Amino acid sequence: MSSQSNIPYYHYETHTTTYKVGKQNYDNECMKFIKTECGDDELWYDDIKKLHPTNFGFAYRAMCNTYTHDSQDNKVLVKKSVPVVIKTTNMSQVKYKNYLDNPEEEAKILRDLNKNTRIHSADCFVKVVDDFNIECLSHITHIIITEDGGLDLKDFIFKNFIRKEQPVDMERMFSIWRQLVIAVHLLHTEGQICHLDLKPENILVESTEEYDKVRIIDFGVARYLQDTGKPFGKKIGTEGYMAPEVRESNKYNPCKADLFSLGATLSFLVTSIEPNENEIPLSISSPEAELNDRLSFFERHCSSPRYPRSPQVSRKVSSLLANIMCPCENRFTLSQISEFDLN
Repeated sequence: MSSQSNIPYYHYETHTTTYKVGKQNYDNECMKFIKTECGDDELWYDDIKKLHPTNFGFAYRAMCNTYTHDSQDNKVLVKKSVPVVIKTTNMSQVKYKNYLDNPEEEAKILRDLNKNTRIHSADCFVKVVDDFNIECLSHITHIIITEDGGLDLKDFIFKNFIRKEQPVDMERMFSIWRQLVIAVHLLHTEGQICHLDLKPENILVESTEEYDKVRIIDFGVARYLQDTGKPFGKKIGTEGYMAPEVRESNKYNPCKADLFSLGATLSFLVTSIEPNENEIPLSISSPEAELNDRLSFFERHCSSPRYPRSPQVSRKVSSLLANIMCPCENRFTLSQISEFDLN
């Protein structure tokens, strides 16, 4: 700790906490460390490595080390070290472009979710460690720090199966799917929140020898369901995972939009191919003919030697996808999805 004391700080103070951010060149997002002082403990975020750019900043992976001072022996003791993700956002850019991704709202949503006892015990959403603003010379940067919960779903499939040239374990994929359905159910019913950007990159998988634990991340464009006066008519989300009614910027039901994204994620789970909405039959006048065309499409789409499964399971997966990735008026409800047996 003493070796870093010569690095300059920016200070941001509240009535409870003083934040200090050390860096070499903050405007270029080259952070050295973050130190948070609160009560008798100090949190030092170091070993910071840049991951990727975000809409108006960068994401980093780091270690959060909790220190406490032993006043009797005048020693600094390490309580624990845990991996975290740090996301920075230039708030002046967000407000200038009137962008929907609001990191301050994201932190509030994540905290509200984990106040709910059922949601907290299910442990299916990433938890906030801290969030605060830093006053820089030309702008204010918001920092949100969350727990790091493993690989995102896309990397998980690539590193565990595709790179090793091994068949994808369908039992593990279906276990991940069931956890996602439970998580979205809790999000909509207990949290009264819609995510609006569900996709493999926003799903973390933490693996042990016995279990793959799933957590949903990135609530930057999420909305409270009570905020129906806010723009549920704007194009929000990611191409391929975005419901057709959202892509067309029509007024839409945000929960139904989440279900389409959930179905698109299942499509990726069982094929490891990014879904393409333009290929899915969605505009035939006859609902029965449209459903049959979608069934045929998904049966072809889901046939891959990389994903060994019985013909019966393939038909079930295709049927479920055909009834989720469809026009909103015909889309399965969350209850119908939950009750659908893929085994």
